Amino acid sequence: MNRRVEETVSKPAEASSSSVVEIFIYGVFALLIVLALFAAFYSLALLMFMGALAIFLVSKPMDEDVVAPVAVDVISKLLLLDDEGGIMKEWHLLGRPSLLIGRSYKNEEVDIDLSDQQYAVLVSQQHAVINCADGIWYIEDVSSANGIGVRRRTSTDIVKIRNDRPYKLANGDVIFIGKIKLLVN
Repeated sequence: MNRRVEETVSKPAEASSSSVVEIFIYGVFALLIVLALFAAFYSLALLMFMGALAIFLVSKPMDEDVVAPVAVDVISKLLLLDDEGGIMKEWHLLGRPSLLIGRSYKNEEVDIDLSDQQYAVLVSQQHAVINCADGIWYIEDVSSANGIGVRRRTSTDIVKIRNDRPYKLANGDVIFIGKIKLLVN
């Protein structure tokens, strides 16, 4: 399975024609509030204010094409990338609290086995572990010989992970184990 990983670029929303109507409604609302403040009788002022408020609330347009916000940072799998960014393998994470990354050896199995990769000599038998806590994924170095790097989706810099603390992962991050790249997706 060799698919090309592509980033989707979100386009800015186009201005709708209802913005002119909203500006008009806000203007009428402001005018009614000013008139209510200068009215001689308090009951008349209160009545005008309530009317303006009702017009404002009722006239607020309801966008039918508004979609409920989707959790963008939901992580469901790790993708092994080749040098060109193509997907070579994938591991599903949903329902798994923890996965061990490394090289399987004799009777010692790891969840994400990188022993068949070109740069497997740079991967320790138990190289790293990724854990999920409260829906957030973290990676930890398990005292590996060559360490772990992470490049954020929004950066070009690779951060070396410290052995003594978990590092929070986000959707789109790339994990570097030697020259092996794992895309957090």
